[in-house]
Amino acid sequence: MIQNVYKHVFEEKAATLLPFKTPEKQECVSKTADILGIGVTSVYSVLKEYKENEQFKSPEKRGPKHNFKDKLDDFTFTAIRRKVHQFFYANEPPTIAKVLKVVNEDTDLPNFSWSTLRKIMKHLNFKYATKSRQSILIDRQDIILWRQRYLRQIKEYRREGRYIYYQDETWINEGHAPKKAWIDQTVLSSRQAFLDGLTTGLKQPSGKGKRLIIGHIGGEEGFVEDSLLIFESVKNTDDYHQEMNADAFEKWFSEVLPKLKPNSVVVIQCVWSCTSDILRIDRTTILIHKYTTYLSPNYLSAMWRPFCFFS
Repeated sequence: MIQNVYKHVFEEKAATLLPFKTPEKQECVSKTADILGIGVTSVYSVLKEYKENEQFKSPEKRGPKHNFKDKLDDFTFTAIRRKVHQFFYANEPPTIAKVLKVVNEDTDLPNFSWSTLRKIMKHLNFKYATKSRQSILIDRQDIILWRQRYLRQIKEYRREGRYIYYQDETWINEGHAPKKAWIDQTVLSSRQAFLDGLTTGLKQPSGKGKRLIIGHIGGEEGFVEDSLLIFESVKNTDDYHQEMNADAFEKWFSEVLPKLKPNSVVVIQCVWSCTSDILRIDRTTILIHKYTTYLSPNYLSAMWRPFCFFS
């Protein structure tokens, strides 16, 4: 059709010219495009194809696009669901990577990619869920000012090219379990799970068990070697900070300090049970003399600030 319209436009234009004149191709192409309501590029493509082949190819018919739902049967979906529940039986949190491994190792099932298996999990009505904890953080004005000062300081130290370490501690229970896991939303009761040969999901630990206190220090290059602080909680109270007192913190930090890079910055979590005793010590006491070889004299005063410590 495009070729015929172009030919008609060309002949019509030629009839208005002198015998030895030839119509401009660009002008004919533009008029053809205007008549048909298509782009100039499309007209050029058709003319080029006709010139090369002296005929046109029929456009290929494209069928409907099939996704994994059209390619897989109920047997495959059921088998994948049971693979996930095998992890529930073992009380092991299933992840996409773990499920993908066992599915692809099964010769009776096709191999899948990570993204396809994730879509299948959602199609099977599995949901990656977590328990929500709602908390409201109300900032006091002094906390806002501290945060602003801290951000300004860190920005300045980075501009100076100084290496920054970060220190923190936390705790972990013996019965710790991941907060998020895949949940089969089609299993609505234990009776249904029994009849279908499935499970009701992961079992929650019966208790928290022993508590470990963990502390460490590191920077953009990773953790500082041989600086992990770990010990078993004795009090096992809700506030684990009570067991990290100033004496324990000072002993650990005095061993870590020689391992830090010169003229670096240490950002210490402001835990008052650790720092309250240190903050009360006069600046001329033996504590400063003990760290004099590692601290820059120009920044000794910063040791007493809530956030930053210099080595």
